[in-house]
Amino acid sequence: MRKITVVVPVYKQWHHLRALLAGFDAQTLSPTEFDLILVANEPLPDGYTPPETSFPVTLCACLKPGSYAARNFGASLAESDLLTFTDADCRPDPDFLRQLLIAHEKLPAAILAGRVGILPAEHRTLWSDYDCLRGIPQERYVARGYGACANLTVPRALFDADGGFDETRLSGGDAEFCRRLSVPVLYVGEAVVTHPCRETFSDVWCKARRVRGGQIRSGPLRRRAAWTVLSFLPPFRESGQLWRVPFPIQQRVRAILAQNLLWACLMAESLRLLFRGEPERR
Repeated sequence: MRKITVVVPVYKQWHHLRALLAGFDAQTLSPTEFDLILVANEPLPDGYTPPETSFPVTLCACLKPGSYAARNFGASLAESDLLTFTDADCRPDPDFLRQLLIAHEKLPAAILAGRVGILPAEHRTLWSDYDCLRGIPQERYVARGYGACANLTVPRALFDADGGFDETRLSGGDAEFCRRLSVPVLYVGEAVVTHPCRETFSDVWCKARRVRGGQIRSGPLRRRAAWTVLSFLPPFRESGQLWRVPFPIQQRVRAILAQNLLWACLMAESLRLLFRGEPERR
């Protein structure tokens, strides 16, 4: 039996898969020790077949909306003892899977959250400065008791015993899942995937809307109420975090400007969601 199965939900990101699969083809871990399950979260594009790889790839479909439903479906097909989740637009470093197995052997009952690096933007914009500086601060997330699904590994028995991710969520399901389990979440800085920097307002806005939808429309009433109140407070804390990132001052100023422009737009989005508008899922 293979040691590790990688589960990747795919929605509107088919153009990224060739680079993703090439990254797994380059792994230092033997291709006999892992496999990958691609879960289409929409009807499969006509004629799509994955590129040839040195390791097994399973292509399946889960049409229930939401990446967490797709991840649960992919996990249900896995036959290995360890599940790794990443995203279609991520790129694994060559030693990614081997480092996860090393960490798992040291602490077999833990959830593992690896580092998520950011690929520099091809074209620098106000929004790429913001997305690059904000990044996906996995080590900070682990300090808060969870990890992002861009780089998250869970023992199969633990995943199955707790019922997997909350399929009603379109965002925030990784944090809810990790906090629901009373097990350690370990940061594994040596296990790295990289994520491309978003360069346009449209791309940054899609993610911001999806996250805000998860905050206001999912989870316990008290938490949703708290997020609703916070939605209308100026982003002083977020701006302070951006200011402390070790980047040139011009980039930090531009990122903070983008953060405040985004906050102004998100106040309108919060009102839309409060009046039962449909949350973003991209």
